[in-house]
Amino acid sequence: MAADLEKDGGMGYNRRMKKKKQVFTYKYPTSTYVLMGVMMVCTLAFAVLNVCKLAAVGNLYSALPGLDIVSVIIGVGVCTVLVLTLCLTRYVVTEDALVYQRIKPTRIEADRLLLIRHELSEDMVVLYIADDAAPDGVRYLVIRVAEDQVAPFVRAIQTINPRVGYDLFNRKESEENNG
Repeated sequence: MAADLEKDGGMGYNRRMKKKKQVFTYKYPTSTYVLMGVMMVCTLAFAVLNVCKLAAVGNLYSALPGLDIVSVIIGVGVCTVLVLTLCLTRYVVTEDALVYQRIKPTRIEADRLLLIRHELSEDMVVLYIADDAAPDGVRYLVIRVAEDQVAPFVRAIQTINPRVGYDLFNRKESEENNG
């Protein structure tokens, strides 16, 4: 990172940023991956059981084939939504906005971005956004990216809006020093 900035005074990074979007993958907690995996295995196992009932495999038979068909469709649909949620949730930094992509993307204009706070003891990054509809005029978005992606994410945000501040702090250390 520092070497890239030293080579061309940071201008190359700005030119590359304007030419393409930067994508940062959303990092779910490990427990979320485990929970979604268990849900998918159970849902797919139930769907396979219903398909076997519909096909009259072994001693299995379907008393209500319509209900079994609906449950297979729902099971496959639930698994599809889970996989799409896990794979497509990300942050995309474009020339003029931050797009938080989930099933439905949210676009946040660059001029509404105010501050990025990185709390080290809890490994949490929070982006503050100007919002007239919020009670205090500001709302926040917790940014969940891998630790090695925090610095590139901050650079990308500050490239599209140089006024965005970056605050790095450690709450536990400050509590120990004050108390």
